[in-house]
Amino acid sequence: MREFCQMLEILMSTKILHKQLPFSPQTLIELVCIELHLQSSLFCIQGADDEYRSTFEISSTNGQIFLKKKLDYEKHSFYIFKVGVKDRGEPVLVGKPADFVVTVLDVQDTPPMFVNLPYNTEIKETATVGSSVLRVTGLDGDQGIPNELSYRFVSGDSENFEIDSTTGWITVKASLDRDSASMASNGGVYAMFVQATEKDKPGQQNYGNTTATAIVTISVQDVNDNDPQFSQTHYTAQIHENMQNGVPVTFLGDMMRVADADQGTNSHFALTVEKDGQPFYDFTTLPEEVYTESTVLIRVNNSEALDYEKEKEIIFQIVAREVDTAERRSSTATVTLSILDMNDNAPNFTHSQYLFNVSEDATVDVSIGDIFAVDDDTDSFARVSYTIRGGNDKFRVDSLSGALYVQGQLDRETTSQYYLSAEAIDGGGLRSPAEIQIIVTDVNDNPPLFRRSDYEGVVREKDATFLRPIVVEAVDDDQPTTENSIVHYRIDRTPVGLESNFTINALTGEISLEVPLDYEKLNPDLHGKIVLEVVAHDSGVPKLSSTVFVNITVEDINDFPPVFKPDTYIKHIMENSPEGTSVLTVTATDEDATSPNNDFFYRIESGALDKFRINFDTGEITVESGAKLDREDKQEYHLRISATDRGNPPLTNFSDVTIILDNINDELPRFLQSSDAVRISENADVGQSVFSYVATDTDEGSDLMYTLLKNLTKAFDNNGDEIDISATGVDNYFDVHANNGTIFVSSKLDRETAERVVVKILAEDLNAADPRPQSATATLTVTLQDYNDNPPTFQPSDQFRVNVSEAENINSVILRVMTTDPDKSQQVTYGLERFTTDATGVNYFSIVEATGTVLLQQKLDRENKSSHTFIIVAKDNGVPQQSSSATVFITVADENDNIPQFVAYPATFRVPENVSVGYEVHTMQAKDYDDGDFGAVVYSLEGADNDDGNFQIDPVTGQLTVAKQLDRETKGAYRLEVMARDSDPDVVDQKSRRAALTIFVTDVNDNAPQFLPLGPSSPTVAEIADIGKSVFTVSANDHDEGANGQVEYRLTTDTNATVGDSSLFSIEKSSGIVKVAQRLHAKAGFYYITVLASDKGAESKSTTKQYVIDVYDVNDAFPVFVHPDPNNPVVQILEDVPPGTLVIKLEAEDSDTGRNGLVEYSLDLQQEDPRTLQTFSLNSTSGELTTKVALDRETVENYKVVVKATDNGIPTNFSKSLTLLVRVKDINDEPPEFDRKTIATPFEVKFKENETSQACANVSVATDKDDNSEFTIICYYLVGAELQDMFQLDKSGSLCLKKDRVLDREVTAFTNLVIRASDDCNTDVTPSPLAPSFAEAPVLYDPSDTSLLWVRVNVTDVNDFRPVFVRHDLALGITRDVQVGKILYNLRDEVIDYDTETWGVSRFTNLTEFEAHPPRLATELADMNVGSPFTLFPNGSVKVNTYFNADMSGFFTVNVRVIDKGGLSDDALLRISLISDNQRLKVVFREGVAKVGTYRAEFSERMSAVTGLRIVVDKVQTHENENNVAENDKTDMFIHGEDLTTNEIIPAVRLLRIIDELSASTDMNILLNDLNIVEFKETSSSMEDNEMEKKLQMALILVSVILGVLCIILAVVLYFTYKRYSRKLKAATALAYVNSGIGPQETDLYKVDIPGTNMHSYEKQTSLDENALTRQAFPGFDEQEVCMNIFPEDRGPRHPHHHHHLPHHHHPYILNHGNANYNNNNNNHSSPTSKPGYLKAVITEHETSKNLQANDLAKDTLHDDKMMLSSSTPSPSPVTGSANSSIAERGLKARGSFQLPDPIRPIVVGGGSAVSEDYDVDMEYEDDDGTVTCNVNGLPSTEI
Repeated sequence: MREFCQMLEILMSTKILHKQLPFSPQTLIELVCIELHLQSSLFCIQGADDEYRSTFEISSTNGQIFLKKKLDYEKHSFYIFKVGVKDRGEPVLVGKPADFVVTVLDVQDTPPMFVNLPYNTEIKETATVGSSVLRVTGLDGDQGIPNELSYRFVSGDSENFEIDSTTGWITVKASLDRDSASMASNGGVYAMFVQATEKDKPGQQNYGNTTATAIVTISVQDVNDNDPQFSQTHYTAQIHENMQNGVPVTFLGDMMRVADADQGTNSHFALTVEKDGQPFYDFTTLPEEVYTESTVLIRVNNSEALDYEKEKEIIFQIVAREVDTAERRSSTATVTLSILDMNDNAPNFTHSQYLFNVSEDATVDVSIGDIFAVDDDTDSFARVSYTIRGGNDKFRVDSLSGALYVQGQLDRETTSQYYLSAEAIDGGGLRSPAEIQIIVTDVNDNPPLFRRSDYEGVVREKDATFLRPIVVEAVDDDQPTTENSIVHYRIDRTPVGLESNFTINALTGEISLEVPLDYEKLNPDLHGKIVLEVVAHDSGVPKLSSTVFVNITVEDINDFPPVFKPDTYIKHIMENSPEGTSVLTVTATDEDATSPNNDFFYRIESGALDKFRINFDTGEITVESGAKLDREDKQEYHLRISATDRGNPPLTNFSDVTIILDNINDELPRFLQSSDAVRISENADVGQSVFSYVATDTDEGSDLMYTLLKNLTKAFDNNGDEIDISATGVDNYFDVHANNGTIFVSSKLDRETAERVVVKILAEDLNAADPRPQSATATLTVTLQDYNDNPPTFQPSDQFRVNVSEAENINSVILRVMTTDPDKSQQVTYGLERFTTDATGVNYFSIVEATGTVLLQQKLDRENKSSHTFIIVAKDNGVPQQSSSATVFITVADENDNIPQFVAYPATFRVPENVSVGYEVHTMQAKDYDDGDFGAVVYSLEGADNDDGNFQIDPVTGQLTVAKQLDRETKGAYRLEVMARDSDPDVVDQKSRRAALTIFVTDVNDNAPQFLPLGPSSPTVAEIADIGKSVFTVSANDHDEGANGQVEYRLTTDTNATVGDSSLFSIEKSSGIVKVAQRLHAKAGFYYITVLASDKGAESKSTTKQYVIDVYDVNDAFPVFVHPDPNNPVVQILEDVPPGTLVIKLEAEDSDTGRNGLVEYSLDLQQEDPRTLQTFSLNSTSGELTTKVALDRETVENYKVVVKATDNGIPTNFSKSLTLLVRVKDINDEPPEFDRKTIATPFEVKFKENETSQACANVSVATDKDDNSEFTIICYYLVGAELQDMFQLDKSGSLCLKKDRVLDREVTAFTNLVIRASDDCNTDVTPSPLAPSFAEAPVLYDPSDTSLLWVRVNVTDVNDFRPVFVRHDLALGITRDVQVGKILYNLRDEVIDYDTETWGVSRFTNLTEFEAHPPRLATELADMNVGSPFTLFPNGSVKVNTYFNADMSGFFTVNVRVIDKGGLSDDALLRISLISDNQRLKVVFREGVAKVGTYRAEFSERMSAVTGLRIVVDKVQTHENENNVAENDKTDMFIHGEDLTTNEIIPAVRLLRIIDELSASTDMNILLNDLNIVEFKETSSSMEDNEMEKKLQMALILVSVILGVLCIILAVVLYFTYKRYSRKLKAATALAYVNSGIGPQETDLYKVDIPGTNMHSYEKQTSLDENALTRQAFPGFDEQEVCMNIFPEDRGPRHPHHHHHLPHHHHPYILNHGNANYNNNNNNHSSPTSKPGYLKAVITEHETSKNLQANDLAKDTLHDDKMMLSSSTPSPSPVTGSANSSIAERGLKARGSFQLPDPIRPIVVGGGSAVSEDYDVDMEYEDDDGTVTCNVNGLPSTEI
């Protein structure tokens, strides 16, 4: 003990150089106290913390103290320990502890360090050379033996500075310029690196780095030392005069730029415009204020100052002057602006109107006169060119001189005056108009022209006058009432021999007949046509004439009867001549020259006896329809033929015809039986007779030949189905002997093909004459009987292949075979041959003899025998018996009847856990004796321990392998089952077997220790904690077994918790407790240590983990703002940045550490401006000051924001405030907009149509609310246009027409554009097409989008369309009682001018005087001293100047002209006709007056086209009903019609009739529907009746009554007289019904019905009546007679009281008060009922009433004793009827009235409608006078 204490005394005074002490870094001391055995005493070293304990070590045996680790003076300059001792005796004695102090001597191993960091400062750019900037200070890190330091620059921007190497002061070395380019590039900041280096003492040895580096930043503050500078002192520019405000000038050369090299507010300057030192407001700059630098635009501010004619050049100055500085530095640039001339003055004519005269025979290029205009503009804009419009290209103008020349042929008669529009156009496209009137003077250049191309006249031969007067008329278009226009007439040429027959009035042109004409003496080549050549000539110089042909038709009269040549005929025909056979043709001729006089028809007068008929037109006699000639009955026929012409009166001649019948062979052969049947065996021999079929013929000399009609042969199989005889050859089974009719077998028979054969036999007479051929047919049915000639046939083949399962049960059906036997009634049996047996000899299979069903007799076993083969024999029961065989192949199909069996295998296996995936554990084997899928074994792995899938087995080979990486720690043993199953497709039938096995997983050291989590929070320790204090405990687990799972802990060198080489913390090896190893004061902060946990395995595994320890500080310092500079806390931000934009990131420092040094930022709630808190937000952690709303410089320019920095000290925190100035910088945040309040919508601009120069308009009317003038530049884009590729818009807002584009107002009066204003001038926009929107806004235009402008381009009019008359043949009808002074007509209603009112109609004028037609009308007016009957006013109104006499007739014509305001014109002919009320029709429309007035011209044109007349609309007025009450929804239009050739007025009745006739036409119906026309009706005078008229009416009524009574008496007398003499008169009046030749003669409607002696009187005439009605003549009417034949459908005998049906499908007729004849002719037949009677009606039709509709029948315009017929076809409807027996027997010719009762009439309608029902006529009885009473449709009896 004493020795130990002595040693301690020595050690206590020891000083140790940590460089010299022995050190063994491998030695690790983890315990605080080490036991020391010394004389039974224990020594112990005690340290203050872990660092102490880890630095030294004491030996427990001898007390020696060792250095464990390297010393560091900077961490610990000394160590103090307590050394204790105790002995090992009993009891243990403990010595008094002793102090052990170790002093560490410092060495040079720590580099220097800078203090007072960071080094940042500011300096003005005007700082002088040598002035101090800042001082850097450094200290040697080795405080024990510090060295002096020296300083120097090592890198960075130090060229303008120098540093004192001893003191560290940095001074200015060279002058500074904040505005230099280099300074501008680095933001005005110099950054440089300063190095501090230790000055070594002599002999000093260094153990570490002796230098340190720090960065120094020096910010240079700007000084206002630069003037704003323009890029040039003088600029030249130009601009067109009259440019709108806002348009920039164009610089000639470089653009104007201005800049101030200073920074910040020193570079803020304003631009102003001055002239001669005074503000000049005609122009403004853009921008008006500039920061640093900008391009400058000069814009027009007063467009009125730009007038080239007043001032051609302007010189002014642009002044740039600073705004925010005290010095207000400035500079000036001069601008010389040239004003460019624009075409703003239009040329002016010296006269607004010019008048010239020119002769109509003036040649081309004859000068007419000059026009002249002047222009006030200069240069090209003052050059005037001239153009003219109008004049129909008859004139031209010299474009330079204005001289007018004739360009085309003039014709006064076509146009006597020309109104031209002249335009003077300057070089810029401006125009001015002037009117030119050119009067064309007359020369005699027009011959008289006939009004018609030819004239027609008609005269009957031997008449002295024409049927209608012939008057030729010619007009001369030369000047009226002059020698040039007076016309005379003469006949210039007549046919030879007729020179004395005709004469003409030289003045009136009327042609007269001097000598009557004889048609037969005329030249036949003339065909009754005489052509006269008439000449009309004027009296001018030279005399001119024209010729017209007058065609005169001479009508022939009937004076020659037809003549037969020869007059007798004899003809032989065969007795079998069929109906329609031509017998002969009789021929007659008529010497009359014209039709109908030389038209005649033939008829059989007698002798035909119903056997022959004659074609009434050709004279061909044919055998009558239904007639049968028989020479044995009658051998000869004698016919009397007549030929009657169609003249008036008709003439007739006769001829005799004899017809002789010749005999012919005409009997047909006959079979005794028409059909028969026979049976024959199918094996009959070829040639065997089958049947004998014989025919007879009664004709002598007949020769019969038999033929089998094979094409008519039919065959049927045993099922009765017909078969194809050609394909099967059945048509060759039989044939017939031609001479005797015996049928025989001709080929091999087969009943199976055909069981029944039907053949046709033909017997033909080879000597037949007529008919030819003569033949008869018969049918034979042959039935074939069966013969057994076919064996059974297996179906479908004679081989069968069957698969049979080995599991099939005994007696199961294996196969069912089928056979067919075409033989009849065959029964087939089946048997087996060559079959196989089992080992006992029993057959495996059997067959059912009757059905062919194969059964299984023995159980099959595929493993024993896999296939079987046998034969099946089929036999029929026929004679002879037939048989066949088939082979059966049986394949035994496997059945899954074996279970897989495992081969022997071990039950347990051991597998290390670290084997790789795929490691083979064992291969399992199992066998299955089945075949195919049934024997294919598949392996699978099962069992609960295989859920994790760590093992797998190959399903085919059975190889068991490791599927995943094993881990014993997760699972140490696996109990598995291997299943072997077969592959039966049916899962239910699969068979399987299982095998159990166990696999043990053995351990390896494969797990490193894993640290356990500490908890939710990181460990903390106060900086004042004692050494050895436990901080936290780490823990780790190792899942391995044994030593592999035992864990130890230590700290690694990966840590920042060190002071020098010593760690601030230590850890216990076994427990993992982390403790404080050194003092922590002044070492607050976060430290991390890395703990290593390792196991004790042979190959040790370890894991490391870092832990962060928070050494927290005590709060003792205030936060200090370092950014922004507290001395200049100003920050700028752009306006309109989105909310959340960073303004500035505040930075404050707190020298405290940890939470005490953690600074949080906030906004002071007591702000100077309350809006600040709503405008900004401050992130408390990052110090980021951001915006909460969008800033608007225009609202608030500066914000004072008070911010606070607060630390998180405990228990007390400290804070610091700073007032931050936030300046809002202007940006381009206000888009250009069109002010909807001041700018009209749409914004209208004007362009002139047909403008050829590039016209422009200004649309730059948008505004920008930004303050910065740089942001108020506006560019304009065309985004949409209705007219594509028409306009272009430059970005300055000048809207122009594209080159070569021209607008036409008449096509497009206005068009819409959509324009966008934008501050983006670097974009190109393609206009989108707009659909025409008319008055609506375009689709692209959104009123809410103020950047869009709806522009409407209005096209101003020029006079490019002449006024045009809607019709150039104007017509008007006026009544003769029209009042003087009445305005008849307004021509303006008939004119269209597509130009606007500016150039619209100016005036009307008449080119000629009102001319009266015919001349007598002019004479009558002259006698009344009437100059002009009408006056045409300039406004187009036509007024009446005179009264017209009631007997005046005719019309007036005048050539009128309309002239527009530009001098263009159009001409028309106005015709005014004098008409009466009875010449007018009233058209009623179901429309109002205004609507009807719009289509009066359309109505006139369409009605004229439909009717072929000139339909003239006289007036239009509101409709008045029968009570004279106006109906506003209807309109009355009064019209009249005029003949297009003669100009005659068509009477209203005739016009109405024409319209009625056309009512069914498609065009008329369309017109009526289109224009909503209700009706056409006649008009009458509206004069009121006076008393005298009433008396006359009463007298007229009285006379009418008296005459009516007399007429009734007379009618009764005439009736009985007529009844008495009608039969006698009939023959005498027969020819009254000869057709006049008018109309088609092919139809019965126009054929004559002449009494005859035969019921077949002429072609197609099937009725004969020997009686006739007397034709009555009605003067004043043109009549046609229509014969309607009513005949029976059946010609057989009829009985009285039989009902006859009238079919309703024939064409309908309108029947009204008609007469009818009922006739009967027995034609010499003895039987009273052998021939039917016939009813025939003769109908007279008035030519003007053909198409009257049913409602017109009420008018009493028809004769009551006539039957009216109207139909769409002239073909009559047949009516059936039968004669009363007594009438037929006596042959009476009955006639009488036939009155249809009223109830019948509604069922018959006119106009093409269908008959609504049929008629049943029942003949009831006959009176003695021949009257027949009938009943129609069951209505009351009616006399016929």
